[in-house]
Amino acid sequence: MWGRTIRNNPEIEYYTSGKNFEFTGTILKIIGKPERITAAAASTSSDSATFTCSSGMLRTNEKFRYGKFEMRCKLPDSPGSWPAFWLFSERCGEIDIFEHSSKQPYRINENYHYDSSGVKREDFSFIKLDKRPNFTRQFHTYTLEWQPDTVQWFIDGMLVRTAVHHLSCDMELIANLALANDKYWGHIPKRKRWKAVFEIDYIKVWKLKEL
Repeated sequence: MWGRTIRNNPEIEYYTSGKNFEFTGTILKIIGKPERITAAAASTSSDSATFTCSSGMLRTNEKFRYGKFEMRCKLPDSPGSWPAFWLFSERCGEIDIFEHSSKQPYRINENYHYDSSGVKREDFSFIKLDKRPNFTRQFHTYTLEWQPDTVQWFIDGMLVRTAVHHLSCDMELIANLALANDKYWGHIPKRKRWKAVFEIDYIKVWKLKEL
């Protein structure tokens, strides 16, 4: 992390402590917008960086091992927007319930990064549904069922992917709206006024019943 952004990704936003969130009725909006912010690299360092936009990230205090994780949301269509809903552990890896590139409105990324016997591995998947829903125009439901022997991804209740790699560790749940400057994820508009809005209806978690 550099201040409040993820350094090893092509992200250019600063995650604020809460001012990039709004409620419209029961819908939570994570908003990315142009804003010049200079922030320290760390509390123990004099180094700093200047960011040209801000956004928001939600992270759970509780950590989870196995269960069902679900979000109903509408994804932003602004160029450069990079929303994600994911499980993460610094020790053993990451399960992306979904990532979305504004350049690919009909495609969802469901990636898996894990440690296999001390070797870091990555398993990428790009889901295109036959009916080609535009994920930026309607609300859709994204679900992950994580069990000791399988990880399964669902979109609107339809199974779209199954992985059998074993990943067993406690992971935090994260929802964020990154803003990218990258050929794949897209580029932030050069115009001075723009806004990316990630609309979340709900996030639900079910713990796996102990056998």
